[in-house]
Amino acid sequence: MFGAGEQKPRILLVEDEALIRLAVLDALEDCGFEVAIALNAGDALKQIEHADFDLVFTDIQMPGKINGLGLASWLRINRPGLPVFLATGNVGMANTAHEICEKHHRMFTKPYDIVALAKMMGEAIRTRAPGPVFRPSVPELGS
Repeated sequence: MFGAGEQKPRILLVEDEALIRLAVLDALEDCGFEVAIALNAGDALKQIEHADFDLVFTDIQMPGKINGLGLASWLRINRPGLPVFLATGNVGMANTAHEICEKHHRMFTKPYDIVALAKMMGEAIRTRAPGPVFRPSVPELGS
């Protein structure tokens, strides 16, 4: 997906379900992405505080004090321009998320086509507006 010599785009995958996490991780790595894993939004925020990512792909329903929508909202404010893709297997949650995310994020309902998803991720990263990375302190949310 990305040319030889190009730096691999970094994706933060936030997914609590092991089988989904491993399948998506393998597929994204096969498509040429470097992938870091977070098991919940609290873990994701800790990683985001210490590393730069080109895109965040998060499940919506996860254990912890903040879910994927909360993570996406925090990123929209504190990392403007960082593409965020959200996924859910809950149809009711998908409808709510589509309304919330329409202008700021991309929403996918499980099961999704991982190849099409990877292509959309690559396009979102390529067309991302350059800009300074704002690094506020991350709130304590617990795991």
